[in-house]
Amino acid sequence: MSFEKSLKSLENIVKKLEDNKITLEESIAAYQQGVKLLAECKKQLETARQSVTEETVPDDGEEDTAESESFEDEDGDDDDEILPF
Repeated sequence: MSFEKSLKSLENIVKKLEDNKITLEESIAAYQQGVKLLAECKKQLETARQSVTEETVPDDGEEDTAESESFEDEDGDDDDEILPF
């Protein structure tokens, strides 16, 4: 399943659990499915991160710090809090 489909399914599970209109057994099953989807999303994100890292590390094995430094906004924060991961 693609990352986007997994994430959408995970969002639907969260909505279902938040509605409190399903039985305990259905909640447990939904939670277990959500845990599996979350693990799959994390795995796909890690694979993507490694792929990007491999593209940015030169052949000598040293990372180019000019490209890997965090970006800071005007107040000096790196705004990671707006990213969904």
